[in-house]
Amino acid sequence: MDQGQSQYFERIRQVKMEEASSLHRYWLQYSNMGTWQFWLLAALFLIPLIMLFWRLDRSKALLLGFFGLNVHVWFSYIDTFGVEQGLWGYPFKFVPFLPESITLDTALVPVSFMLLYQWCMHTRRNFYLFGAALCAAFAFVLKPIMVQLDLFHMYRWMNFVYLFLIYGLVFGLSVGVTAIFLALRKSGDDSSFGRDGIVKLPGRNTFRVKAK
Repeated sequence: MDQGQSQYFERIRQVKMEEASSLHRYWLQYSNMGTWQFWLLAALFLIPLIMLFWRLDRSKALLLGFFGLNVHVWFSYIDTFGVEQGLWGYPFKFVPFLPESITLDTALVPVSFMLLYQWCMHTRRNFYLFGAALCAAFAFVLKPIMVQLDLFHMYRWMNFVYLFLIYGLVFGLSVGVTAIFLALRKSGDDSSFGRDGIVKLPGRNTFRVKAK
């Protein structure tokens, strides 16, 4: 780097350090363990993980875990982007030094989609239809409640309809990536494949790949 770039980069680093320090001081003053918001966020983080531990189908753990990880990653990326662009924000945080809403990004949203995926596999319900319904529940039920409780704020042109589309995007990307990796599996005795080489996705929607 030349001197100008190096100085610019150093200023950015200093700003980020100051921001992290400010967020920590803010958390200690307004979002600490003495607030009811902290304990609500803690419950929304821990309860889904406990439910997942007890309800997870161990025989499908790798598939469900991979899908849930996709939901977590895509949602975390989009959530961080939205906060950094000033489209929304979280006045209260469960953990001050981790990305924005770890409660939603890491636990509540991924676990909800994982358990829905599992339920659709077991009952042969249409995963895409129920997935869209879950996206609507998050956007039009959960987020308005969070707004009323001061746990979530929207700014500029953001609204609940756009949030629904964002949840739909996360759902679609996660389903798509999972389907691609299922199709790339080559083991003929993989339980993800039927006898005729059909990849078994939740619901009635399937697509064929050649099982080797």
